Amino acid sequence: MQRGDAALRGLMLNALPAWERLTKALDRPDLLDLRGVVKLWEGANATEKATDALQTDHGPATTAPLNAAQLAAFNQALGTPVKAGVHFAGTAHITNPRDVLDTLLARFIAAGGTHLAARAVKITPETETVRVSTTQGDLTADRVVVACGVRSGGLLPDVAVPLVAERGYHVEWDHGGQWTLPNAVFEDRAVVVTRFGSRLRATSFVEFTRDASAPDPRKWERLEAHVRALGLPVASPFARWHGSRPTLPDYLPALGTFRHAPRIVAAYGHNHLGLTLGPVTADVLSAHILRGAPLPTAFSPDRFGLRSGSSK
Repeated sequence: MQRGDAALRGLMLNALPAWERLTKALDRPDLLDLRGVVKLWEGANATEKATDALQTDHGPATTAPLNAAQLAAFNQALGTPVKAGVHFAGTAHITNPRDVLDTLLARFIAAGGTHLAARAVKITPETETVRVSTTQGDLTADRVVVACGVRSGGLLPDVAVPLVAERGYHVEWDHGGQWTLPNAVFEDRAVVVTRFGSRLRATSFVEFTRDASAPDPRKWERLEAHVRALGLPVASPFARWHGSRPTLPDYLPALGTFRHAPRIVAAYGHNHLGLTLGPVTADVLSAHILRGAPLPTAFSPDRFGLRSGSSK
């Protein structure tokens, strides 16, 4: 467990620098908001909880209590007063996830890459190559990186991949130009509110379930109730979303090559840290593939063994 914690901490320490390098390489520093995040408390023991947060180790993030003017700015914007808050510096968020994906794809194609709109259904290691069977036919490659989230295990017939769908829910809406404050975590409600340009997003809840199971509409209804109770500016109907975060039993990602298939590279199981760890994962896997740089054994994709009945 300690080795796993240390390995994950190493990735997390380099997560923000990796994002900064990526957005700089893309000539899109606007994709990264470096203003940090604020945690807020509403209850009678708000000051005590904020003090506890200030005294807790938060890794590379640094903390400072909100002053009276900063608290007043939130209270002027909210319908429910908050009594204490802590600002976390050294953290960031993506300003537009869709723009990040579109920009990366455009740069990849411009660099000579090929984008195939298809669904992979099976990956088969061969003597000198790897064959990927897709809904648009078979492809072969020298190396294949499996970064398919919660569905990664279905592509790997021999290795055990005990991924579970850690489902998240959010609602998103237009704020009508009425929200300019930093991203906020309403700790008493376990609700996170993030600004993406003209939109706000509220998220909470975790469900451990199957990827194909139906979502629970009560989760969205509760989120929408929190948004209204907080008095956040709402200038449009709510858009509802749910998605499955890929989570392994030890809560660590699977990174690196497989012993039985060294041309296949794992990059899945990042749970709720997928966006955070995307660029640093690309950095460490590139070094691993191109230069043989070692990866922490805690991330080994072989650590759960082979599927029952496999003879590999």
